[in-house]
Formats: sequence, structure tokens, C-alpha cells
Amino acid sequence: MKRAILFLIFNRLDTAKRVFEQIKKAKPERLYIASDGPREEKEGEKEAVDSVRKFVSDNVDWPCSVKTKFNDENLGCARAVSSALNWFFDNEDDGIILEDDCVPAQSFFKYCENLLDYYKEDKNIWHISGYNYLKLPFLRESYYFSSVPHVWGWACWKDRWKKFEFDVSCYDENNIKSLTKNKNFQNYWLSVLNDVKCKNVDSWAYRWFFTILKNNGITVVPKLNMVENIGSAGAHFNGENPLLFTKTFETDKIIHPKKIEVKKHIMDRMFREWFLIDDEFVLKRKIRLFIIKGEWKKWFQIK
Repeated sequence: MKRAILFLIFNRLDTAKRVFEQIKKAKPERLYIASDGPREEKEGEKEAVDSVRKFVSDNVDWPCSVKTKFNDENLGCARAVSSALNWFFDNEDDGIILEDDCVPAQSFFKYCENLLDYYKEDKNIWHISGYNYLKLPFLRESYYFSSVPHVWGWACWKDRWKKFEFDVSCYDENNIKSLTKNKNFQNYWLSVLNDVKCKNVDSWAYRWFFTILKNNGITVVPKLNMVENIGSAGAHFNGENPLLFTKTFETDKIIHPKKIEVKKHIMDRMFREWFLIDDEFVLKRKIRLFIIKGEWKKWFQIK
């Protein structure tokens, strides 16, 4: 493998081992390992974080240049991951990113390398996803185009990532309306945006999504899922979720679409089946936001 990999690890040795097994098979020439620092209030976390760092560092047994970014203090998900990506792209023009609970199929690496080359000069393409929950047997091509990036195993270019904005204060409903005409979907993403603005969600991924949306960026999503998320507990989930433990497929030949065009009908299906957005879901999000923003006080004329 010629492309560098950024491996994001933290405190889960069991899941990190499974992801590392796939990285080891791919034998990248350059491996970047980034780890946030342990949380002081979490008993035993320092030992868990240290054990993951040691395992990965000690088991690179192929010819490989290894660089590490191990934080002493805990920055939180958004700051830790975005700073790790800044560090990675300070050193690489492009590359592949894997978190410690995202287990890729082996062909995922070749797929990323192929598309990093294929769309290098096309500045409309911002992000190459490896995960896809939907089953799309009707697609002739190996992937489709979307406006939403999926970050469970992905690849990107330095010049695109360098436009990443941590501050989302300038984003508003006009950005969201360009995504979809469906009012439910718009309301969902507006509530997500407000959650990020109000610091109720510690997510780098939503910020990356809004950066791509603001710049009218296009993302690539594979026809067949290539990355299995095995993180039933962690930053993203705590418990059962239908998006986890999704079967992966190996892909040999890559068939490129003849035209770069966002598939709105597939995106709408994704919003329904993946994000589970319907009238009831949006109503619950509105009520939650109503409470968080304190608007109920105005309703009852409470000073």
C-alpha cells in the first residue's frame, strides 16, 4: 500500500486489535497513530489508553514509517479527532482514516487508493466513504454520489480537509435547504446544527459534514458496504443499533459512474432508513430543542 493510514485509537483494546489486523494485512508504508488522553474522572482509563497505544506501537512488524500523536490531556472527541486530522494532513497530501471500531474489508484500501487518484484533480469531490448501510443491488456502478459523508472508514485529500471549519456559527437554514426539499429532513439537520452550536454534541463529523455542505461538496459512497462498525459502546453509541455489525463485501473491479450527479432519491431513502427520520422523530427533536433553548420559559411567560 502506497497511501498512508491514520489510525484513531483510544481506550478499547478489543476493537482496536480487530481493526489493526486489517491494517497489518494491507501493510501501509506510512502509519499515523493518534490517541486522545485519558479522562481524569474515569477510573482505570489511563491504563486502558496506555495498553492500546502500546499494543499498536509494538506490533508494527512490516517495513513502515510510524508517527504518533498521543495527547497527555483529554481534548474530547471533536477536538481530538480534528486536531489529529490536521496533523495527518500537515504531513500527507491524501490518505485513509480508520477509527478503532471500524473494521474494513481488504478491498477497502484498494478502493480508496483508486478513487484518491481518480478524483485528485476534481475539486467537487470532497470525501470517499467506505461504509454504506443501504443495499443497492440495482446500481451498475461501484459507488454513487451523495452530499452526506459517512466517516466509518474514509479517505480524503489535504486541500479539501484544510477547509474544515470547527466554528459552525455561520451556518443556517439556507445551507440545510440546499441538501433536501423534504421538510422533515430539513428539520432534522437544523436540530443537529443547533445541537452542535449549543455544544450539546461533541462531534467533529457533523462539523465536517457542514463544511462539505457549505462548499457544495460531493461525497462518494460505495454500492456495497466495506466497513463494519463494531463499537457497541463508545463515543457514537451505547447499546444496540441496527447500523452496527453490518456485513462487509470485497470488491474487485471498480466501475466508475459516467456522470457526477448526486443521487437525491438514494439520499432520501438513506434519511428514512439510516437516520430513521419521520414525523414522530422530527417532533421529538423539536421538543428537545424547545426545552434545551429555554423557549418553554417564553411560552409560560417565565422571566
